[in-house]
Parts: sequence; structure tokens; C-alpha cells
Amino acid sequence: MGSEMCIRDSPMPMATIGMDGDGYLERLKTLGIDCGFVRRLDDAYTAQAMIITDQDNNQINGFHPGAMAQAHLTVISARSDIKLGILAPDGRAAMLQHADQFVAADIPFVFDPGQQLPRFDGAELRKFVDQASWVTVNDYEGKMLSDRTGWSMEELTAVRDREAARVLRVFGPRDRDRLGATVALYLVAPDGQPYDVYEVERRAAEARISVRSGCFCAHPYVVHLLQLDEAESTRWRDHLLAGDKSDMPGMVRASFGCYNNSDDVDRLVEMLGRISRGEYQGDYVLDRHTGEYHPRNFRAVSFTHLTLPTIYSV
Repeated sequence: MGSEMCIRDSPMPMATIGMDGDGYLERLKTLGIDCGFVRRLDDAYTAQAMIITDQDNNQINGFHPGAMAQAHLTVISARSDIKLGILAPDGRAAMLQHADQFVAADIPFVFDPGQQLPRFDGAELRKFVDQASWVTVNDYEGKMLSDRTGWSMEELTAVRDREAARVLRVFGPRDRDRLGATVALYLVAPDGQPYDVYEVERRAAEARISVRSGCFCAHPYVVHLLQLDEAESTRWRDHLLAGDKSDMPGMVRASFGCYNNSDDVDRLVEMLGRISRGEYQGDYVLDRHTGEYHPRNFRAVSFTHLTLPTIYSV
């Protein structure tokens, strides 16, 4: 059965089932799940699918929509107790309407097209991606989504706000087998320009998160990834040689270790969101000679003499 999901403190499935769907309903109810948005039809069977997938991700599907063909008759409306939705495989008309209704109700949602992805053309899929707060696909679906939208995987994985404006760019491989324990990124301001990465590093400290900013001892490669032209590269090199580090290019890098968990990742994402929205507390001043941001009235402590302990070898 195709379905959407409205998530409150507990999940609330939205689906249309047929005369053979009583077993699904009973199981959900025994788990204490609210089935108030599950419609049952007496003149249709529940949607069914048989899927064969080979080792190269080629698929052959046998599918009968059944009751799911009337899923569009259920309407999503604004409710204060619903904070997040999931747009899962459902009737074609239902998915188009429910995406619009999620947006109208100001409910952020996950777009999970699954086996229904081939039912939509490029323009429709681009609209889904722009409307959704998150998109989830497997490798096969991701390739099809890229082909149909005309967007590269890098464009598809860009983080955007509710007006579809890009707010975050992540660098590095998309293949999970090639990913390491670091994430390089930069935030994008409303005018489309990247935030000063050194300012992001300083403001991250308000959330007690330590990140590194700059070119990470790999200036030529970072310049290549940032797609800086020769004129831009020459300009910031001249400024650097003149003792002005205020506009050096770079990225923000977050590194994860064995002691980190998913809560730490959530804190990082929440912190980046607050910075992009201007929701920070400190008042910082740029030091043009170092390129660093310091709290206003900050005064660095200098050491004129440092005595090292004597080390004896035995």
C-alpha cells in the first residue's frame, strides 16, 4: 500500500487500503499506531508489487495499484502536532497533491519516491526536490533522478532552504565506500555567495563545536574545488603577501572520531542551520592580519618568555 507519513510524537501513517487490508490495520493498532488517516475501500484490493533485482541493480517490476489509485482523496492539512512528513511511493496524483499540501501546511517533508520515480517527468521531479527538505534514494534511483532532472548528483545533494535557495555545499566523494571521517563544506549566504569560513569556525564555538577552516595545507586543490579563476586566485595571493588574510578562500572541515555519535552530527547540522539563519549571539570583529574573528573587546594574551622543563634520559 502506498502511503505518506505524518510524524508527531509518534508516527501517523496516511494510506488507502483495500478489502484485504484488515491484517495491516490490526497490526498497526496493536502497536499503538494512530490509523486515523488510513482509508479502507470495500471495492478494491490493496496495492501489490513483485520486484526482481539483479546484482547490477537492474529491476523488473510487476505492480497493481488497487486501492492506492484513490489515495489522492485524502487531504493533508495544517496541524500543530505534526512536525515532519514523509512522501513515500503512492498514487501519482496523490504524491503530486500531497507534496503541495505539505508545503501549504508548512510541514517539512522527506521525498522518498522509490518505485514510483519512473512515473514522473523531469519538471515534476525537480519540483519535488525543491519542495522537500530531504530526498532519499538508493544508487539506482539516484541515477534515474539525476538523468530525469538534468541535475548532477552534486546539485541534487545540495542543501536548500524552503524557498529552494542553496544553503550548504559539501565537497568530496558521494560513494560511501570512499568517504572518510571528515566532511568539507561551506555555507551559502542568501545572495548566493559563501559565508566567510573563518567566521563560521568562530561562531561554531558558540555550540561548543570545534571545526577547522581554510585550505588545510592543500591550497592548489582547494582552489581547484572552489573553481576560482586565475584573476581571483591572483587577487587573494596579492592580499596575502601584503599581510591581509581577510578574504582568503577556503572551506570548513568537521572531523569525526570513534567517540562521536549521531547526537554530535545533529548538533553540527543544527549549528550550521543557526548560522545560516543569523541566529547566533556573539559580536565578532575580523582581524585582517590573521583572517580570524574574535569577540569584540577581545585581547590576545602574549607570552614573552616560555621555560621548558628539562628532560633527562635514563
